[in-house]
Amino acid sequence: GLENFEELAKTLESGMGFYRRHEDGFWGKRAKNRLRWGHLAKLASAAGLLLQEYRVEAVWKSPADAVDWFVRQGWEVDLRGETLFREDPELPGGLAGVLSRVRKAYLRHVDATNAAFSELLSYSSPDLLALPFAGDAIKEAVAGATAKEPVAVVVLDACRFDLGCRLAELLNQGEPAKRATVTAARAPVPSITAIGMPLCLPGVSGELKVGVEGKEWQAMVEGFSGNLAVAEQRREWLRGTFKLKERAVKLTVGEIADASASEWPNAKALGRLVFVSGDDLDDHDCVLKPFGLDQTLERYATVIRKLRSGGYNHVVVVTDHGFYHWEPAADEKEVPKPKGEIAFDSRRAIAGHDLEHASALKFKVTRSELEVCLPRSVNCFKTYGRIGFFHGGATLQELVTPVLVVRWPKKAKKTGVVLKPLSEIV
Repeated sequence: GLENFEELAKTLESGMGFYRRHEDGFWGKRAKNRLRWGHLAKLASAAGLLLQEYRVEAVWKSPADAVDWFVRQGWEVDLRGETLFREDPELPGGLAGVLSRVRKAYLRHVDATNAAFSELLSYSSPDLLALPFAGDAIKEAVAGATAKEPVAVVVLDACRFDLGCRLAELLNQGEPAKRATVTAARAPVPSITAIGMPLCLPGVSGELKVGVEGKEWQAMVEGFSGNLAVAEQRREWLRGTFKLKERAVKLTVGEIADASASEWPNAKALGRLVFVSGDDLDDHDCVLKPFGLDQTLERYATVIRKLRSGGYNHVVVVTDHGFYHWEPAADEKEVPKPKGEIAFDSRRAIAGHDLEHASALKFKVTRSELEVCLPRSVNCFKTYGRIGFFHGGATLQELVTPVLVVRWPKKAKKTGVVLKPLSEIV
């Protein structure tokens, strides 16, 4: 019955210990007809974190302040927020209203923080965020790959920053020391695959020239005749630039995840450097694939461990852009499209020449002479596209991407262990 979110969150937070004790008790865990204390505990956890970050944007003075908050702690709200949007047939009817109010509070948080970020960006530029592109962030690691120290590069589509942090947690579980670390990179403007993927290539960002011909994106570099906006031509560039075997640039997440032990990638057969691609999250039509984020992250972790078993003790993971979820209210208005010579349009970005719009953010397309208009915060332009899974704009969730570095020691160290059998079980 609590309609005010702050009051609701404080009430849920105060009962957290109580809910968790019951979740682990008889009626929450072992009874045939269990009571769903676990659902209430999850709601309380999400509400408490939202309350903790309530109105955090009020202290930001520059876009860098927003990015710093997002990389240090803000991503945790998104990670927790994802749990609020999973369909759960076991959710008790009495909690449906509570879930709805916490969902709305999360969406308000995403909107409020990104409205502040948009305002700060309007006086600045994404180029001043002091974050490297993904390809620049891994350039040194790729250059250092040798037969004795091989490197695997995993390039994922639409892996948001919080998912990169969660993947690092999965890889660090059970390890005696931290093996996986996460740093931040940035997506291009607009934050789309056609530009983001070329910028994941090591050493490309300074030479890249981006444009649109016949509604198709072109990403070109000197000395290579192909279009790096096309996946197959990116593989061709990698093969020629780093003198790699054809199979070393054509590996996929699905191929490795589903392979038997005898088919796992092997550094002796494939060479010092391999590139693995995965699009288990984004189907390239602005729709989140329905596998569930937890299952997908477990799949990615499995692939990285298999790469390690094949001799790649150094693995780096990059992505082209992030995303966010949005469920607009019934009365929410879409922003009209900008006027001008439009070369590319989507719900989150309009690119072209001589664009004019009363409220949208206006920047240069990354590595291009084209202009791009982006709606502020989580708003969208009135054009084609589906509601729910968004990227292309300039929210923190779309622009700030993870760079995951995983390193295992080449040789294992022996550790003394004593096993003591139990004399009896009581």
